[in-house]
Amino acid sequence: EAWRRPCLRPREVSTPLSFKHGLIEWFGIAASSFVGRHFSFPPDLAVGLPSASPSPAQTPQLQEENSTVWCRLAAAVAAAAPPPMPPSMHTTTGTDTHEEGIVDSTSSRTVERPSKRKRSVVEDAATKAMQHAYLARIGLTEEQASVVLRGPSVESLRQIYLAHIVAVPFENMGQHEHKVGDTVPSCAIAPPTLNLHETLTKIVLKRRGGFCWELNFAFAWLLQSLGYQMRMGNAFVHTPVGPTPGHLCIFVEDLDPRGTLLVDPGFGDQPREPVPVSTKDGMEPVHDGMIGDAYKITKTDAFGPRWTLQLERRRAKATGTMLHDLFGQPPPPPEPVPFTPIYLFNDNDDLHFECEEFKEGLAFVLHKDSLFSQKRFAVKNTPDGHIVQSADYVKWVVHGVETKREELLTEDAYRASLVENFGINL
Repeated sequence: EAWRRPCLRPREVSTPLSFKHGLIEWFGIAASSFVGRHFSFPPDLAVGLPSASPSPAQTPQLQEENSTVWCRLAAAVAAAAPPPMPPSMHTTTGTDTHEEGIVDSTSSRTVERPSKRKRSVVEDAATKAMQHAYLARIGLTEEQASVVLRGPSVESLRQIYLAHIVAVPFENMGQHEHKVGDTVPSCAIAPPTLNLHETLTKIVLKRRGGFCWELNFAFAWLLQSLGYQMRMGNAFVHTPVGPTPGHLCIFVEDLDPRGTLLVDPGFGDQPREPVPVSTKDGMEPVHDGMIGDAYKITKTDAFGPRWTLQLERRRAKATGTMLHDLFGQPPPPPEPVPFTPIYLFNDNDDLHFECEEFKEGLAFVLHKDSLFSQKRFAVKNTPDGHIVQSADYVKWVVHGVETKREELLTEDAYRASLVENFGINL
């Protein structure tokens, strides 16, 4: 009943009561009324709650405080019931190809059987709390979040996508052991998994980053929980030694008149705009509004029937790329820069979270000989470039040109840079 009060609806916040405080009150009512002894908020949850501003012009400090409050709230609710996967994300078993989540060898498409189990009140509360914690995590104000929560739109998709790729770093710190320093403790390996709940906890509640599987799994959950029609597909990345496994991408449907959109927050050097999955004549390349790179989709039959399309990019600038720093790929040729293939995919894919191809891709990335296993790195996008931290340095790149570099000669300096530049606290 509390959720029906106008002052507590996310789409109609018009009273002086902060929506955040109202939702906290609603969770308290739901907790005491429905789950009783199985649920309790941390005793310090209400301590130091920041006052919410109705203006989008929130300070970074206030955004950080809001995100912290939402993360604590989501952690409390999720302690009773983790946010459930949306129906089409539930893994199923069986033998019927088109109903049971088995890859169709002719179309490479997997169709999931929706779950018919009705979610409990606590699960709904956990989902709502995680949604708000996620939107706060990527820097959306309450007013912006209330618009996103109204339902899918091209504008909202673009907003949360761009916010995500700037706020959440691409990093592989969990894949490595971190030695003790003078002021920092050692940290054991905590390898990424395909477990969605662990991924959401890491990225949203612990404010960490991740690599492709974690970032795209988390973003896929957010999209589906917000009502977007999306599916996931496998991808092989073009490298100097040929296409290699270890990536996935997200398709969003029934939203844009140009057709299906490709979004990929989990690619460390990703498109900074949703890209229409279309090879029609006359389709113009997509130009991102941050650094000016252009993207297009082209057909391919050069790598067997599994892969039908590839994403291509034309750099606005030919120097300072993230892939050169992290993986030793050669820098692009001098300007003018031609379109270059990035990765292969199949737009018919509709793969579930724990499909065999994803397990094989994750195993490839976690293998001791993988480039991801060779050294620590972190990348964080900025509106006009990126920051990259590699084995022993951190550098800033603006519009393809390196503008600053700092050496990191001790573990203490390395960890301090992670905290300061990427928000990563190991």
